[in-house]
Amino acid sequence: MSELLWLLGERDPRVRPLTFAVRRWARTVSLTNPHPGRWITNFPLTLMVLFFLQQRRHDGFILPSFNKLVAAAGKDDIRIAEESVNCTFLRDLNKLPADSSRSEDNLETLLYHFFEYYAQFDFQEKAISIVEGVPIRKPNSLPLYIVNPLEQALNVSRNVSFEECERLKMEVRNAAWHLEAVLDGKKTEDWGLLGLLEKQSTRGVKKLLRVGHNHRLVSVKDLFAEDEEPKRKTDQQIDASVKDIKNAMVTKKETKERQLKFKNTQVANEVYRIKRNKL
Repeated sequence: MSELLWLLGERDPRVRPLTFAVRRWARTVSLTNPHPGRWITNFPLTLMVLFFLQQRRHDGFILPSFNKLVAAAGKDDIRIAEESVNCTFLRDLNKLPADSSRSEDNLETLLYHFFEYYAQFDFQEKAISIVEGVPIRKPNSLPLYIVNPLEQALNVSRNVSFEECERLKMEVRNAAWHLEAVLDGKKTEDWGLLGLLEKQSTRGVKKLLRVGHNHRLVSVKDLFAEDEEPKRKTDQQIDASVKDIKNAMVTKKETKERQLKFKNTQVANEVYRIKRNKL
């Protein structure tokens, strides 16, 4: 499987950056987690990217289906793994016939179309399979079905719960709306890829640290004026401060002594309040 993913990454220079961006986005919005559980992992996400790149759009596609690699395999490509798993597929992708209908979209456009594609994908009825390179009918009612290309009876996203699948659909829609505004020329403070990969908490902190209307972050010079030395207090100011502190301490002590005359503190406080109001 690692060899297959490496070969497909070598097929086109846009595959790996796109995969990295999607996986980084998924971590930012907490779709993936370093601990195993009911959420999607990086391997199914990678297969989702590869499957998207197999789709034919207005100007063609980028990656071939896995079946094409199997059909073009020669004698040197035959591999049988443990438990009789057939891992035979073409190892030298340069032997594939040149395709004149290859897509030339840049990474920005591909990233947007990735989210747009899965925002409209029928996860309820369809499964994702890089074997055929087209959506297939789900064999069961699991929320998310992504076919393992080497063991095609296995669903690599079997662990994903219904709630996590719904969150995945919601997040791809949000990302598609975000990037659509960028492509339309509507740039906000968190526009583009950086806005997509930044955590929302980080965006909030950055907004709090903005100075004036020039949209720049606070620097150290803004916080500490190095050209201004702290003003020193005069002796008279110091004596006045000490006197104020002593008066406050004496007042607090007298109040405490008066309160001790009453066994009930609540009663004492009420008496002092009445006296204060009369004064």
